Amino acid sequence: MPIKQINTADLLFRNPPRPIGGPPSSGVTRSGTVSQTTSTKGEIKNNPMAKSISGGGPNATRLREALTQLGYREKGIEIDNGGDISTNMTDACISVFKKIKELHPTYKIIVSGGNDFYHHQLGYISRHTTGNAMDFVVHPHEDHDLDNVVNILRGFAKGLNPNFRFIDEYRHLTSAGTGNHFHMSWGKGTEGQASLTEALNNSPVSYNMT
Repeated sequence: MPIKQINTADLLFRNPPRPIGGPPSSGVTRSGTVSQTTSTKGEIKNNPMAKSISGGGPNATRLREALTQLGYREKGIEIDNGGDISTNMTDACISVFKKIKELHPTYKIIVSGGNDFYHHQLGYISRHTTGNAMDFVVHPHEDHDLDNVVNILRGFAKGLNPNFRFIDEYRHLTSAGTGNHFHMSWGKGTEGQASLTEALNNSPVSYNMT
């Protein structure tokens, strides 16, 4: 009996697209820069076509330069291995990271997701896939450290209202989240509305882009 040839490129697109704006019903998870997909039998298999190169876009390059200057770093090449990030998101990220460095110079920041390959495999359009979202982690991350970062993010949410949004996914991990982190995004809408409302009502400071 002849062996059927399978084009590995088809493996990425075997499942039909999920509705725009909604989380996937079953999983694509991330391990480093290797994408994994869930088969019909529920088995997790490594995707051999996981993208592991930077798009080399000007905004991603500018953010990487800022991270280097601040002594921060990126996990792998998660900023743009799915495409460049927007100018507004870049400016917002740089401003936030500069403020963290100014107020808490001993903190270590690692950018863990942007317009990255993982988010493109979830099957729906999001702020990540349009270059308007960024994830990062902070070390140390005791409760008071997280509170310090949240206070900074609230200041930017208040000062850049209504476009700057954030979610504390250390304490409120979303359905597509793969680990504790802070999520920042740019653009009007419903994302992060609770955090924005809290910032507008209670933040004693207001920050703008620098």
